[in-house]
Amino acid sequence: MWDEDAGQAVTCPFCGQDDVCDHLLAVVDKSIVECRHGRFTNYFGKFLTLLEDAFAEAMESGEPVDWGDELIREMWSDSVDDYDNDPNGVAINGFLAMRLLVSLLQESDGVEYSGNTYDGGGPGLSSALSVFYAEDPEAVCNQVMATLVDRLHVEH
Repeated sequence: MWDEDAGQAVTCPFCGQDDVCDHLLAVVDKSIVECRHGRFTNYFGKFLTLLEDAFAEAMESGEPVDWGDELIREMWSDSVDDYDNDPNGVAINGFLAMRLLVSLLQESDGVEYSGNTYDGGGPGLSSALSVFYAEDPEAVCNQVMATLVDRLHVEH
């Protein structure tokens, strides 16, 4: 990864290593909705599945839900608007999901790299990246997931 503003490689704030190290928590690509590198890649699928399952269950029950998080409420509203009563019809707005993920990483002691980062790709393939590090990435991943479970009011 490259810091376009500084004209140098992105370095870990904990060990000073360029690019990928044991402290890399997540490289969140907000343009194409993916978690590219870091410990959170092991959790990303479960993160999205928790959102989808919680929304599907809430839609099927028909009971009002008081989502405690503004971004979750916004995703919920967006999903309800698109829901067609098909059990496979729950669609999560990926861009809102990425905003939620970034917010949860920030809340959970993830240290966000402050520069304008670039991660390969050819012309026209640039992405909006958020790069996060943590002293203990596994603990931060667990905290993010626990917070999401709590805000969705579901069992983990």
